[in-house]
Amino acid sequence: MIAYDLVYQRPRTLQQAVRLFEQHRADGLEPAYYAGGTEILSFIRRKRIRPDALIDIKDISECR
Repeated sequence: MIAYDLVYQRPRTLQQAVRLFEQHRADGLEPAYYAGGTEILSFIRRKRIRPDALIDIKDISECR
């Protein structure tokens, strides 16, 4: 469980992923890419990082 509001998005293309990252930055948010690893969720739970948005890239073929 993550104890704060977090935007989660799952783009289908590399271009969408980059566009989402840039848009979040322009909106003053701190985005992070996520590829299915549990360590990023552990870091969030332990308050070591605090992204405002997670962009899940594990379904994008170029990111495998």
